Amino acid sequence: KDSLITIEGGAESGLATVFDYDIFLNMVSYLAEEVRDYRAEEGRGHRPSLPAKVYRPSSAHILKFCRRSDGGKAYEDLEAALDRLTKTTIKITNLANGKRREVDSRPLIGGYRVVSRTGTNKVDQVEITIPDWVYLSIVKADKTLPLLTLNQDYFLISSGLGRFLYRLARKAAGKTEARYSFKELHKRSGSTQEFRFFQRDLK
Repeated sequence: KDSLITIEGGAESGLATVFDYDIFLNMVSYLAEEVRDYRAEEGRGHRPSLPAKVYRPSSAHILKFCRRSDGGKAYEDLEAALDRLTKTTIKITNLANGKRREVDSRPLIGGYRVVSRTGTNKVDQVEITIPDWVYLSIVKADKTLPLLTLNQDYFLISSGLGRFLYRLARKAAGKTEARYSFKELHKRSGSTQEFRFFQRDLK
């Protein structure tokens, strides 16, 4: 009620899609695993280094995590997806008495570079910079609270709307109930569809 959230994409690349977001989820999954290992080492009395803020996966690993084929087009799509993720930002404007008080802009990923390519010029390995807001929210998270995870079958949901509903329900999991009107779901999804068509697809 006291803030305005705007999602903005690059002028040329456009907004990251719900399917590009799979790469973001892969990055978060990697960092969460690193944090679990870090805490386990701490628990054994060791003094491990904090997880790195740079993630270096192979393209094949990302595609496997996202349950995608490893055909030639998948590698081309990967680079385009990373472009969109880099240029998509979440802008939060905090308001007081209807006036702008503070603006906080956060990228989905801090940036990327292609580390190596195959002999056929396909992207082989990439380096993804984890933005501070993601890094701190996971590394500094309350140790007593488990990180929410997604079932691997999430990546088999072919509908963007279906993926949105799963994530919304997953976030609400553990509560007695969570109720949303169709209008609220339309607003939360960010869908550009007319409401009547959105309502039909939602049903």
